[in-house]
Amino acid sequence: MLRKRLSALVAPMLLFTVMIIVGAPVCLGQVLSTQDLAIELQEDSFRLINPQPGFSEAAGRLIVRDGKNHQEFELSFSEGARREQDGMLIIEWALLQELEVRASVAARRAHVSVILEFENRGTEQRWLETGVSMDLGLIGEWSFWDGLNTLTGAAGLSHTLDILPGVFPAAALYTSNTGIGVGIEPMQLLSYLRSSVVSDDGRRAEFEYATRIVVDPGTSERVEFVLIGFDARWGHLGLLQRYTDEFAKAFRPWPGVDTRVSMSGAQYRAWNANDPEMCRRSFSGWEWAYAPFRRTGDIYGHREFWDYTPARPFGSTRGLDYDEFHEWRRNQFLRGVNCDVAMLFYVPSGIWVEYQLAQERFSEAMLRESGVTIAKNDPWVTGHDNERRVFPFGNEYAEQFRADMRRVVEEVNMQGFAFDVANGGVRVYAHNTKGVMEAPGRAFDEQGVFVEEGVAIALLMDYARTLTKDGRPMAVVSNPSAKGVYMTVFRSDAAMFEAPPWGIHGTTPEHLRARLGHKTLVWWEGWDFEELLDTDRGPAEVQEAFLGVVDYMILKSLELGGIPAASYMRGVPQLGRVLPMLAELVQAGWQPVPAVMGAPEGFWLSRYGRGGRSYVTAGNATLQAFEGRLSVDNRYLGDLDYLFTHFDGQGLRNRIQARTTGLDVAVASRRPFVARTVLGVRPVENEITAAVSQIDNLSSITTEAVFELRSPQTLTFVVESPVGYSLQRVELNGSAVEARTKDGLSEFSCQVSDGDILRVHYASEVYRLSRDELLAFDFITSDLASQAVVLVADDPTEEELYAAYRIQKYFTDYIGAWRRDCSGVLAAGGMSLGTKMWWMPQIFCREADDSWHLMLFNTDFFDRHKREAREPGANRPRVVLVRDLQGADGIVELRDDGRTLFIGAADERKLQRLVMDLLYELDSKYAYFGPLIGPLQHELPRCY
Repeated sequence: MLRKRLSALVAPMLLFTVMIIVGAPVCLGQVLSTQDLAIELQEDSFRLINPQPGFSEAAGRLIVRDGKNHQEFELSFSEGARREQDGMLIIEWALLQELEVRASVAARRAHVSVILEFENRGTEQRWLETGVSMDLGLIGEWSFWDGLNTLTGAAGLSHTLDILPGVFPAAALYTSNTGIGVGIEPMQLLSYLRSSVVSDDGRRAEFEYATRIVVDPGTSERVEFVLIGFDARWGHLGLLQRYTDEFAKAFRPWPGVDTRVSMSGAQYRAWNANDPEMCRRSFSGWEWAYAPFRRTGDIYGHREFWDYTPARPFGSTRGLDYDEFHEWRRNQFLRGVNCDVAMLFYVPSGIWVEYQLAQERFSEAMLRESGVTIAKNDPWVTGHDNERRVFPFGNEYAEQFRADMRRVVEEVNMQGFAFDVANGGVRVYAHNTKGVMEAPGRAFDEQGVFVEEGVAIALLMDYARTLTKDGRPMAVVSNPSAKGVYMTVFRSDAAMFEAPPWGIHGTTPEHLRARLGHKTLVWWEGWDFEELLDTDRGPAEVQEAFLGVVDYMILKSLELGGIPAASYMRGVPQLGRVLPMLAELVQAGWQPVPAVMGAPEGFWLSRYGRGGRSYVTAGNATLQAFEGRLSVDNRYLGDLDYLFTHFDGQGLRNRIQARTTGLDVAVASRRPFVARTVLGVRPVENEITAAVSQIDNLSSITTEAVFELRSPQTLTFVVESPVGYSLQRVELNGSAVEARTKDGLSEFSCQVSDGDILRVHYASEVYRLSRDELLAFDFITSDLASQAVVLVADDPTEEELYAAYRIQKYFTDYIGAWRRDCSGVLAAGGMSLGTKMWWMPQIFCREADDSWHLMLFNTDFFDRHKREAREPGANRPRVVLVRDLQGADGIVELRDDGRTLFIGAADERKLQRLVMDLLYELDSKYAYFGPLIGPLQHELPRCY
């Protein structure tokens, strides 16, 4: 049998230049190269050119096998028709039984794409197994990662993984320095993936990656494999980093969706509690609007399906009649407006239907597989239904479900769908269920043709993107469990892990994080401290143990880019105080390779963002304090070398040498070290040492670097202005340095000597007052005669009124929290209000005829009315809201000798966002995270 050998040159670092050497006509021996891969097309193989240390040889072949008779087809490059088209090498073969195969090979930015296309010109369905098989010669120690777990290379190793749950769609074999990965292009829908390794002597290994497809008569199928070379000093994380960089679409939210899905989940603080302040203080951006339907599978609520006898009695809401229920639901979804969260309409991924409805109307869609859960006969989705599992593609039920998705988008205020149980992991067979034979991505096994359930869920997610509201496509947030299949995770804009980070949900959270990439991971459920802690011990011991759990939550969140849902924050000030940092990091985007070196065992490392907006973290999960030097590999951050400060701007001593930055740190036990980049330096040969700090005063930010140099150096600096700020000036020892700004990057050069001080000054694009000045403004007062007022223009828009409402709501809730729970306020670090009566700001509207109205809000933003009022006194502190500011997107400043706080924006939406940002600035003075959780009730702060 003729065999083709496929190989890859592995470069040691992240490089981006792509060179494609293509001749015309195509001939054997030509080369396709990226900076990571160089493959030579030979008569019957692809061959590695100049293998890196660790590999003595690397070669391989494309495989195509008949799934019915297990015959392997011969694919000789010398016999196939060869041509070049659009930068691709294309080889075509006409095989037996009227099967045509075409391979298209192309070098991309940092991977080689191998597209295999199969056209069935015969009359019988073809079952094919296809992929890449590599024969690798190895020097020294090596490991194999199968997309889920890592195995140590050794003589006699034989391992195969051919499941999808929890598995990343790529595998790798790597040494201590370099690695070769093979996988698939991530957005493909495939029902079967297999990775395997066999090594007889430990010095050679056969590494195979394959899939199975079904090709119907008169049709064609296409599979794209990818070959990736990577820096293996970080093990398989090097492959994840390169794959994530190459296929960014799968690891970032869908373009245009509501950006609030990148924040945490409200966990019913909007849906049930309608509590806007707790949603905001918990950095919640979306709500899991749970089961907003009467009958599972009928998500719209049709009259024809309305009347039935459930397995258990209806609750009060779902017991409403048709019109009452639809009216209740419309109002319930408006709570998203009140709480400023994106409302996500819950669906159990379209795979569960109330039992009677399934039997009577959609029986052809029901699953009948053995060994999997196909029925739920206990309270679950609605609580009153029993449910049957169904397949939501290619049948009447699937059509009904898609139509109902469109109907609910039209009917309620929603910004996306919450896909529960989006795990997949079930093989649905064609002989059991209608729709399988019509589905893409089918595969086969000894039982026949099947499709992965996750394919149907993924197609529903794709359909959701075609539905829009207010010009935005529907967002998708999922609960896939850590064992969710790749296609549903890649199509999610964010995902929950329905357990704390030390828990198990399918498997451990690391596997889910790997497939989410830069997208937000939210810890769901709650502390469950009654089960976690021995509450029979004394209150001081219980509190100490619980604080250890909180420390674990913080450190693991930093390591994995997770953020706790709202219930974790409530009553836990120690967590609430770090949420602003966690939210900033998570939205910057978690990166697979931490790029931090030098930490002792027991440190949890991570990295976020890119370039001049990067962050690195090192969590000390040991019981020993650490003092020493951590090193950051700048090549992972960008093209520059970087100088860092602590996250809060405190000073750090930096030493740059050979593309790494050494940081002198002291990290206490159970505490994290978090640093941010503040200055970029174009690489030079000489060492650069500097003490770097940053001061943020709200209206301005100043970065300072004090240099320690053996000799003067001419350095070129590149900075990215902090978000919301613009470069104002650069000074070296007090003298101005000219900077050039282009595409958001500012660059300047200067000669720097030992002891020189470089200062980079930024000015806020919005705030024209300091943080101290903002916090000193009298929003609330104990003197009724000087009660603050919020002024809005005549005929205010909804957004303008909402901005005023949120300012008032902020202080109404804070005053109420002090009255109810002063100990909780003090524990959070909030300002004491003592025993006086305090007054919230009032909202006034001046009409066009110079009359005045007082706006009054009761239970929420929509429960409001206005009444005539006198003009508020001139001596009262005023917050003036303006929605049509000219000449700037936004301004916040003090006027009238500090008596007026002016908040203006170019339009009402920007005004609303500006007010919400201002409230976060106020939190340092008016902190509150809810009544203290039970384990923290020991020795409450004294209020008076």
